[in-house]
Amino acid sequence: MSGIPKVRTATKRAFVATGTVLALAISSAVAGSATSAYAKPDLATATASVPAQDNLAALIAASHQVDKVGAQDPNYAGAKIDAGQNSVTVFRVDPTSTAPTDSTLRSGFRSAVAADIRLEYAQALLTLTQVGKLNSLMEAEREAFMAAGTIPSAWGQMGFDQPFTVYYTGARPSSKLTDPFYLYAPKDTVIFSTGGATAVDRNSDTSPFFGGAAIHGTLGGANNSTIAQCTSNFAMKSTANSQYYIPTAWHCLNANDPRYWATNSPSGGTFMGSVTTSTASTDSAFINLSGSGHAGRATIWSGSFSNPSQIKPVVGAQNPVIGQALCTSGMTSGAVCNETVINPFTWQVQNQYSGAFSGSISGYVVAQNSNSEMIADGDSGGIVFSLASGNTEAIAVGLISAGFVPGTVPCPSYIPGAFITCFKQGLIVGINSVMSGHSLTAFGFS
Repeated sequence: MSGIPKVRTATKRAFVATGTVLALAISSAVAGSATSAYAKPDLATATASVPAQDNLAALIAASHQVDKVGAQDPNYAGAKIDAGQNSVTVFRVDPTSTAPTDSTLRSGFRSAVAADIRLEYAQALLTLTQVGKLNSLMEAEREAFMAAGTIPSAWGQMGFDQPFTVYYTGARPSSKLTDPFYLYAPKDTVIFSTGGATAVDRNSDTSPFFGGAAIHGTLGGANNSTIAQCTSNFAMKSTANSQYYIPTAWHCLNANDPRYWATNSPSGGTFMGSVTTSTASTDSAFINLSGSGHAGRATIWSGSFSNPSQIKPVVGAQNPVIGQALCTSGMTSGAVCNETVINPFTWQVQNQYSGAFSGSISGYVVAQNSNSEMIADGDSGGIVFSLASGNTEAIAVGLISAGFVPGTVPCPSYIPGAFITCFKQGLIVGINSVMSGHSLTAFGFS
């Protein structure tokens, strides 16, 4: 093993070479003062991890096939899977019938779903095309809203039968701003609301915390000069004590002062809580949100670098499958899709504060199909997910652990920092492995 220099100009970043693996987290050298640690209650342990999801892969595949048929249906809104009921529900906008009257479409939806999976239909409020137009309009008008003192914080549907809601802070939007959105009757298919979205975006998350947010730890390490900036993983809830937790990467943990804040700056932000347990062999450390009076939500920040407000609900969890299409999301890169699980792999990382090695970590190599940037420094701990229900929902799949050194690529122009390293391949830990032994679920709660 060889060591890569840890200090470059004024920014200290824990680049650690272990064979061909590079830890991704960023640490900034900033001034700070020591403060007392918060209480650290033990995380409840048990043998259960994720509820049985043996049929999830088949449901995900069925959902994707339904989307393909839906592309031929002008009334199609999306599909929703239910692992507990082993069903796929097709949502459509049709006042006369939830099921298509066109026999070709009806047959197409039925053939897209395996015979042992129940196919259901339900009424939607907006079609997939209509939601796409509203999203495009919001993107086009966002600067106009902000110039008028209205800050759009998040927008979209919380369900196919729910209105398209634009959450905002600041000034109430004028009719000049809102009227262009009332494209479809009735008018209340689109609403503007304060509240609801408690966090502006992944860069300034607040309670209830979502997965995929920018976070930072405390000052420590050699010469008291390291602050690890990393990413939160999926928010989770204990089935044993009903408390909320959110993991990040173990190699980002300062064991001497395990507190975390949510912000994309190396200082300040919303205090989240303290890590109460960690597992080096899965590169995971669990921040107890409930211990500081906070909560988590089964929701992720799923937007690209330029769209940090986009969110998706988490509706299931499964370990990666070879050949599976995935997305990753971290504080530096935002959400990036078009990725494929290549093969199982084993690696180790080095803790940024103590210098201790994790020992062997078992997981998977994931590669960007377009040979471009997938993850970068700072994305450690971030979320790995697959898409479901017309790309409106997410399945929890894993945790970003490290970048793969043979896979370094030039960073996109929008990623700041002269010394950021970007990768087209990454190493991820399966979500079941992360949660194993902790009686946690990453979905099915609010």
